Amino acid sequence: MAFVYKFKLFKTAGIVTSLILINACAISDLTGIRSAGERAQVTSLSTLYFTKPATVDINASDKNDTKNRGRLFMSEALPLGNGRFGAMFAGGIESEYLVFNEISLWANAVRGLSNVEQSGTRLGAHQHLETVRKAARDSKFGKDSDSVESLGTKYLATKTPLGHYAPFADLRIETGQQRQSVSAYRRELDIANGVGTVRYEIDGVKYTREYFCSFPDDLCMIRMQSDGGVMDLRLTAASAHDKKVISTNGNELRLHGYSPMAQGDDIEFLQTAKVEVNSGGKVASYANELHVTGASEVVIYVTGYTDYLPNYPNFKGRDFLSDTKQTLNRAIAKGYSKIKTDHVADVNALMQRVEFKLNAELSDLPTDKLITQGKPLELYPLYFNYARYLHISSSRNASVPSNLQGLWNTLEKPPWNSDYHTDINIQMNYWLAETTNLSETFEPFVNWTKVVARSGQHTAMETFGVNKGWSVGLNSNVYGFTAQNVHGRRMQQGGHWVTQHLFEHYAFNKDVAYLEDIYPVQKGACEFLQVMLRRGKTAQNSFTQP
Repeated sequence: MAFVYKFKLFKTAGIVTSLILINACAISDLTGIRSAGERAQVTSLSTLYFTKPATVDINASDKNDTKNRGRLFMSEALPLGNGRFGAMFAGGIESEYLVFNEISLWANAVRGLSNVEQSGTRLGAHQHLETVRKAARDSKFGKDSDSVESLGTKYLATKTPLGHYAPFADLRIETGQQRQSVSAYRRELDIANGVGTVRYEIDGVKYTREYFCSFPDDLCMIRMQSDGGVMDLRLTAASAHDKKVISTNGNELRLHGYSPMAQGDDIEFLQTAKVEVNSGGKVASYANELHVTGASEVVIYVTGYTDYLPNYPNFKGRDFLSDTKQTLNRAIAKGYSKIKTDHVADVNALMQRVEFKLNAELSDLPTDKLITQGKPLELYPLYFNYARYLHISSSRNASVPSNLQGLWNTLEKPPWNSDYHTDINIQMNYWLAETTNLSETFEPFVNWTKVVARSGQHTAMETFGVNKGWSVGLNSNVYGFTAQNVHGRRMQQGGHWVTQHLFEHYAFNKDVAYLEDIYPVQKGACEFLQVMLRRGKTAQNSFTQP
């Protein structure tokens, strides 16, 4: 069955999101592509490629500017992800640099407080609610001390820090090669299969690298090959976090880190890279780095976890050390080829559910040139496919949804905290879930909303004096933050908008068991608004804030 759509483009802080409105192009089920020509066209509309490496503006040894660490890297490197664990690769010649992220790793928030305090709500704030409402009725807006903004901040806004999404760990692979000696360089991302590739030649030796992050096996893979020569490599680990221990054990390189929290235990995490070489190569371990010599093929298995669990209000308890070890052991036993086969089948099955065609003549321009010189009819389908790829890569079955950066972040202090804005942004991240046939990617949104609803009961009571239902304000995080932030006129409600998406999922799938499961969450959002709504100056107007 075919549908007619118009494609309109939006961009949030780091993750490209797509809004699809009815109008002009054909999207159809892609259960089977019939001819070789059609398959080739779909491939060309599903590949990003570049003729030079990405810029690596990250200094692993010195303190980086917390707001500028890797800004160019973020805009040029290519992303991989399995929904929970992700990476971006630069494709450098002298060295390859990869930044890894784990979607539950935050910093400078709180966890492990009491049920009420963990919500972030200001205890007893509802006692001053009428003062703020009177200012609104009297139209006192602005910066004066008696304005809605000032009074809302003074009496209702939380003093609990929201925190922010944080980087995980980095991996540098030094090759000893020289960039000026390279020919036939190509760096690409096959978004139909979720595989990154770098190819180039030096003095007749052909070098190939492959990268992907597997959902079935829950890790990222790197394979480096040389045809006609051997490789000598040096592997080192780094992290933006000050508190960390880097060590080696045989052919493993480990980074055990701690992300600081404002209150409660710091978050512990571990990333391990395990190296395999062919029969001609060797791996030697030193205090904090690995050396590979004389290898024509090197396979690197990388995974990592935090101690985070979505158990309000503690948000702690995962055995991240054991999980890292067990994931790597299973992967080693399975081997690179089988892991890749299963990964490609997994991603391709999702990507091929939908086809977006504009009957464009294909130019085969590199992606950076396509953006500046190409025709929209060629660019838009690639943009559409890339948006679906990013969504798949940043939202599968993790306990928390994709954030303002999706999954990928190099910055210690990312824009807008890389948090969950309930006024539009988290909704934008999930517009593609139902409308482009990726319904199962909605699960993290549901899991997160259940935690928010539990926390929001305390915010409803303490901030607004409502003993029914739940409330969440403009911002949230992975620790059940539902409180109102600074700025009185932004004391808006997000629960009704968040739960609208819960019902959209049911509208597309008609799963009665799912509806029964999320009904209490939806009911709670409505119960709160029934009490919270206030009439305006005319009978036609009702308000939910402050």
